[in-house]
Amino acid sequence: MPSRPADWPDLNPDQRAAVTASMDPQLVVAGPGTGKTRVLVCRAAHLIEHEAVTPSRLVLVTFTRRAAQQLTSRLATLVGPEAQHVRAGTIHHFCYKTLRAHSAPAGVPDDFIVVDDTVTDAF
Repeated sequence: MPSRPADWPDLNPDQRAAVTASMDPQLVVAGPGTGKTRVLVCRAAHLIEHEAVTPSRLVLVTFTRRAAQQLTSRLATLVGPEAQHVRAGTIHHFCYKTLRAHSAPAGVPDDFIVVDDTVTDAF
């Protein structure tokens, strides 16, 4: 079921402007609870359905895993199965994937690990 701007009645004017902005890269900066996830989802739907952007060319980056999961779920609701081809994740996930893909040029060993508070035997 295609989404249309009329399907987004809960967007305020600034959010709607971000969703329908030009094809240039956009940066959305706003505080907690201001609708950033909603804007990213509607922006992706708009690009797919109104600007003919191939879903696999979209990358949606957020800060938390919860927001990344919401992006994926909400986008699937708006655009259907095409949403599975959009890459969505946290900034940490994308940095990790980039280092994995380009470890040699980055000067990082192929078998590097990420140490966090769940890794207790790293040292």
